[in-house]
Amino acid sequence: MNNLRARRFWCLLAIFTLLFSGLTPMPEVKASGTNYISFYYTQFVNDGRLKMNGSASITGNKLQLTPASANQGGSAFNNKQVSLKNNSSFSTYFTFSMPNKGGFQGSGGNDKGADGFVFVVQTQSSSAGSSGSGLGFAGITPSVGIEFDTWKNSPPEDNATSKNDPNNNHIALVVNGDNYHSNASHVKSVASPDFNPDNGAPVHAWVDYNGTTGTIQVRLSSTNVRPASAELEVTGLNLRNTLGKDEVYVGFTAATGGAYQTHNIESWYFNNEYGPIDVVNNNYGQAPTDYLIASQLQPDGTVKVTLTAVNGTVQSGIPITVTATNGAIVQPGTVITDANGEAFVTVINPTENEITTTVKAVGPGGIYTTLDITIPKPPAKSAPPANVVANATTDVVNVPNVPAGATVKVYDKLGAVIGTATNSGASAAAVPVTIAGGLTHTQAIDVTITEVSKLESDKVEFIAQADASAPPVVITANSTTDQVVVEDVPAGATVKIYNELGTVIGTATNSGGSTADVMVNIGGGGLTVGQEIDATITETNKLESTKTPATAVAEVSAPPVVVIANSTTDKVVVKDVPAGATVNIYNEQGIVIGTATNEGGSTGDVTVNIPTGLNEGQEIDATITEPNKLESTKTPATAVAEVSAPPVVVIANSTTDKVVVKDVPAGATVNIYNELGIVIGTATNDG
Repeated sequence: MNNLRARRFWCLLAIFTLLFSGLTPMPEVKASGTNYISFYYTQFVNDGRLKMNGSASITGNKLQLTPASANQGGSAFNNKQVSLKNNSSFSTYFTFSMPNKGGFQGSGGNDKGADGFVFVVQTQSSSAGSSGSGLGFAGITPSVGIEFDTWKNSPPEDNATSKNDPNNNHIALVVNGDNYHSNASHVKSVASPDFNPDNGAPVHAWVDYNGTTGTIQVRLSSTNVRPASAELEVTGLNLRNTLGKDEVYVGFTAATGGAYQTHNIESWYFNNEYGPIDVVNNNYGQAPTDYLIASQLQPDGTVKVTLTAVNGTVQSGIPITVTATNGAIVQPGTVITDANGEAFVTVINPTENEITTTVKAVGPGGIYTTLDITIPKPPAKSAPPANVVANATTDVVNVPNVPAGATVKVYDKLGAVIGTATNSGASAAAVPVTIAGGLTHTQAIDVTITEVSKLESDKVEFIAQADASAPPVVITANSTTDQVVVEDVPAGATVKIYNELGTVIGTATNSGGSTADVMVNIGGGGLTVGQEIDATITETNKLESTKTPATAVAEVSAPPVVVIANSTTDKVVVKDVPAGATVNIYNEQGIVIGTATNEGGSTGDVTVNIPTGLNEGQEIDATITEPNKLESTKTPATAVAEVSAPPVVVIANSTTDKVVVKDVPAGATVNIYNELGIVIGTATNDG
């Protein structure tokens, strides 16, 4: 301030000021649909989040940067740095007022009341700030700010402290603690009657920097409705280069000189990425304001880091990104706090030497905490397992050559431990690990060994294999019954029958509690005599056995028992032939000379006509072939003629030496025998 100061910023009509005074309540954070931002204040209290310097104080739930007194300087910055995203992007919204003007009366448009304030993003310190014409911003570097200037520091009114101000009513982009406006595109006179902070009415301001486009915009309004267009827009910026890093302090500076006014910040929202704040249409919540971070060295040489969210609207379900310097590895890199507001990560030293690393935990809104930890030289890594046999039948993983005292762990492919065992002996030995949840054939697993005082080995993948079932030995394929009997099948095992094409044509399971024979019914077209089949056995939790071949054989029909060959009638009668069975009659040369079938529905006698006839005493053979059975063995028989009826009336005449035999059948021959049985006469009825 100097004697050239004249008239005050934003010269407005008092009536318009009164019209808007008291009509702009502070926005409230709503409960549902919350957008978590770095921080917000709907009113200010001394909760330790802000570092106040110089004349700054919390007065009447407002952040008062300076009182209405001459030669004051005050600043306030967040105590904990905020980590900006996307090339140092940010969005902020705040309300301010500058009432109680007084002091030196300037000229050239200046009136009582000075100097204004600056919204500042800087990396220097939470204690930064000055007084006077620099609006408390002078000398803060590296930094970027938006000034709200209420005093014209430029010739002819002010030569000594000229800032090349266009008037006493302007806003401007300022960089690195320098308020001098050398670039006209970075400063904007504000002449709208919508802004008149003289009587204490709050003014609403939005500042948004998009690091992707390099554009910063400033909006002003007398209400909390965000304007569509900006009062000031500057493009082609690279604030990441200006600031040098993403970890920043954000806050305000203000100053007075011979002329003065109160500089109040009445509410404030800030987020660490580009996302214009709209308190009318959106709901905002306070992300945790801090994170407690603690470390504990683990037996395996890693460090367990515990993160605890503090304050904010909620502490559970908060995503935290964790990084570490000097090549330390953080697993996992992103965590979410539990119901207690806690989350846990592991920090690993990938080197063979002791290292010191800075662990950084960044939550929503860029609030972060760091902790320096020293990780000692890690123990040697255990030798990985080899020649591991994972048996899906026994659910046992056998790991050979495990050092004494070492522990074996078996993991599924999701990384969960599914089995563990330790070699409790005094020397290296095989260690069987039983998998309680079981293994499946071809299941991939990972196995590690952790030796005493060493790190767990690298995981080695192995594939579980089931045992093969023992193949069937005795198979009887019956084409008569269309059944296959497999002997000595283990309890619970399943038998499969395959045809010549490899298609399963029948299956059955031994449902008993012990080894037994299993009968498999063959559906469809059944079996045919001589058909080649294959049989397999699949035992419980084992692979299917190899195939055992077999040939289908029909049953042999029962041979005939009673066979009567009549050479008189040229017929053969076979007794008790089953229904549907066929009788074959063979001569002495094995040639079929007659055949007949029992067409009835039950067992019965079958008469076979012999077209070529039979001779008395001729030897024949008879067989039976039942349906779906083989022909029986041959049963022999001898053809027998019937005995002629004896004569009844015989007249022997010694006078005529003739014998008359009554009622001789046509064609029959009569023989006459003497007492010695010698034929003494013969005659035939040729009629």
